[in-house]
Amino acid sequence: MATSFKEWLDQQRHTATESGALARYVATRSDWPDTDALDALVLYLDWKGASEETVDRLLYTHSQYEIEAR
Repeated sequence: MATSFKEWLDQQRHTATESGALARYVATRSDWPDTDALDALVLYLDWKGASEETVDRLLYTHSQYEIEAR
């Protein structure tokens, strides 16, 4: 079974990378969606009023996840 995006992010939390920064952000959000769907995650960030930098970090990190975890 493939690793979910949230599981993959959790493994990145202690890294000094873009994915690590996003993982630390997600760890503070108890209502982070339990989905791998990028469009749903972007909608969540928009709904939360996240910065453009955070959305860009999600887009980059999700592309890394697609390459590494699948």
